[in-house]
Amino acid sequence: MSRHEDGLPAFSLKLTFDGPGEVAPALAEAFKTVMGPLIAAANGVVGADLMSPSADKPVFFDKEPPAPALHVEIGTRTRADAEAIISASEFRDAAAKLASDHGCAVCCGLYQVAHSVLPGAKQAAARTAPTSFLVRYYGPTEDPADFADYYVAHHPPALSKFPNVRNVLCYLPLEVAMGDLTVCEVIIGNEVVFDDVASLNAAMQSGAMREIKADSATFKPFGHSTHHAMVRAAL
Repeated sequence: MSRHEDGLPAFSLKLTFDGPGEVAPALAEAFKTVMGPLIAAANGVVGADLMSPSADKPVFFDKEPPAPALHVEIGTRTRADAEAIISASEFRDAAAKLASDHGCAVCCGLYQVAHSVLPGAKQAAARTAPTSFLVRYYGPTEDPADFADYYVAHHPPALSKFPNVRNVLCYLPLEVAMGDLTVCEVIIGNEVVFDDVASLNAAMQSGAMREIKADSATFKPFGHSTHHAMVRAAL
């Protein structure tokens, strides 16, 4: 999420549109037109961003399933602010219609955001670099909350050692009524931010990967994960 002057978002409402990559530009423009005004009028919004698939692919992940046609993040100050947005039938109906009109499926999730403080910094920084490497973990796992807690405690410190990393964020799912919208069945989300995919690829080929792989090997069993490089722009 782009940061406004009132700080970093504490909560994130995410919409993921899965569909053919060729619809991504039209879907992003339609989202701005249809849902931009609804988000702008909502209370407590700290920032909103649209993420589209990068044309450049990250190394090591060339066999991933297709990236979402569009991934939307709406950052808020409080959980109540995010719940108020998704509780509005106008918002949910507009998201469902956008998905249908562009041949996509849409799911929604509400998350608490954990911002990492990078080495040498005194506080977490605003997310301004435009390339986001999105990693999402799915079940089944024995205890999703325990998996997420362990991940947040151990993995971001390793990711923060990537050269030229700009931000490391984790997204912890929260239960919320979504009406007729499908809930994204994510047990935890992770995002590592770079200036471009070239910087991301260089980081993943650096010595930091040894510690990251070693930490990943300590995770309790889970279903699967997905990894996609996305280009982010403020709504």
